[in-house]
Amino acid sequence: MNLENVNSQERKICFCTLALGEKYCKFAMDLAQDLEKYSPDKQLLILTDKPSFFQYQKNVVTFKHQPRSVYKFYDKIYVIEKALSIFESCVFLDSDVRIVDRVPQDLEVLPGITADSCFSIHKLYNNMCKKGETADRNWEITSAVANKLNINLDDVKFVWEYLFLIKKSSQTEEFIQLWKKIGSFLELNGRTYGSEGEAMGLAAAKLNIPVNYDYAKQIPFFKKRVEVYKISQGKAKREDKLSYLERYYKLKYPQKHIVYKALDRVQGKVGVFIRSLRLKLETLRDFDFYYR
Repeated sequence: MNLENVNSQERKICFCTLALGEKYCKFAMDLAQDLEKYSPDKQLLILTDKPSFFQYQKNVVTFKHQPRSVYKFYDKIYVIEKALSIFESCVFLDSDVRIVDRVPQDLEVLPGITADSCFSIHKLYNNMCKKGETADRNWEITSAVANKLNINLDDVKFVWEYLFLIKKSSQTEEFIQLWKKIGSFLELNGRTYGSEGEAMGLAAAKLNIPVNYDYAKQIPFFKKRVEVYKISQGKAKREDKLSYLERYYKLKYPQKHIVYKALDRVQGKVGVFIRSLRLKLETLRDFDFYYR
């Protein structure tokens, strides 16, 4: 889709995601087709290393992107940055999220961040994280960056990053740059999966940006991790989600020859090494913040 053909009304809000690698492009294509069915008036903005994969999907706007964060998780920051440079608000979804029913045409986007799930960062560590050396180390790193930025951890909400809405404001650019800075600190100190929700909450707390819980549950969705938890708690039936679960596992764990699996591992490790080295070099520019 050419953005020149998107009128001012359509630029109010978009959906957006990150799709790096063929596997996640396939996930994102499923998401795009869901949105085409259940929210046909909205565009899906995708940052991807394979724009041609989506060339025939009419509701998709793609931007070429190569991974920058060490383990790619923090690259969703660049998705938000791009989306809010064009649209007034955006809905970020992990590429493996599915939309399962009609989305309201007029989504309510509150000032700040509105998350499908968010709660005190203390609750995350006291009630949800497995106790042990890793949790203690993670809390130590989070506390360290909070101290450097004079952030009161009592004010911080953890944001589950698989689905959230953001409204553009005068603080948007500052928020994104601070989110990047905190994310770099966490990655530099060994934080990987899951820490982007903490970085987002820390940046929001520093700038007094509200983090809202989406009580209305405006977007009916499927996320494997969420559904598996609901099923384990008796809040959902596996048979009702079976088609989505089967599709998820098919895309997540594709059948590949052992040689190609080995090549993927090698390429992955090389990519992590290069991006880790780049992070260490880039953060030397602010040595006092990152290394003291």
